[in-house]
Amino acid sequence: MLNRNLLFLFIFMFSQTVFGQKIVNRNDNYIEGLTFSIGTGLATSFSDVKQNIFFPVVKPKNEWRMGANFMLAKDISQLLNVRGQVVLTQVAGVRKQNNIYFQAELAEINLCIAADVTKLIRPYRSDDTWFISIFLGTGLTYYNSKLFDLSNNEVIAERGFGRGSGLWGRIIEGILIGGIEVDYKINENWGLKMQSANRWMDSDSFDNRIGGFQYDFYNITSIGLTYKFYRVFNYPEIDTRFQSKM
Repeated sequence: MLNRNLLFLFIFMFSQTVFGQKIVNRNDNYIEGLTFSIGTGLATSFSDVKQNIFFPVVKPKNEWRMGANFMLAKDISQLLNVRGQVVLTQVAGVRKQNNIYFQAELAEINLCIAADVTKLIRPYRSDDTWFISIFLGTGLTYYNSKLFDLSNNEVIAERGFGRGSGLWGRIIEGILIGGIEVDYKINENWGLKMQSANRWMDSDSFDNRIGGFQYDFYNITSIGLTYKFYRVFNYPEIDTRFQSKM
């Protein structure tokens, strides 16, 4: 009987030694996934047909236009993700001094890589809610553009409208993209995304007027809703470094 009790005591003590473990807080583990977002916002051009250098005007013509965007992003790591985006919008500009204004409608596709700068300055935790990223990329824009006489709204010049080499006969231009975004996480799946980015064209003809800075560009600033798809682990993870060796 004594030998049996000693055997049970030995097994109990030995098992405690073998299976000593440390539970890893799930909040410290980043889970990669696929994120879809849809957004809407304001677009404005920076070209030769513009009233002010920086700030858009609403008179004598409104230089603000509304647009929509759709984006799919894939995590590469905690820090980086790659994303593809489709943008549908209009842009406009006015130059009262020259009695002209222009309007353009465009469809844009782009591919960018983004870096989450907040993860460079603080350790990741899944209960963090704010994230700031910068992104760079390239793409194509397909547009129709018209230049008008400001006093009588007559068309002075136009590009695209079935005579271009791009989709639907539009003008096609390559673009370079650079921007910043702020993400707010509502819960594990849903979030909000605020984004602002410039698109630089390899052309000075976007507004049907050549002169000044040789590369026309436009800006899109938007807010949208995001949804992240990923595999959820509901069980705690074990850090095997704290597991004793037999």
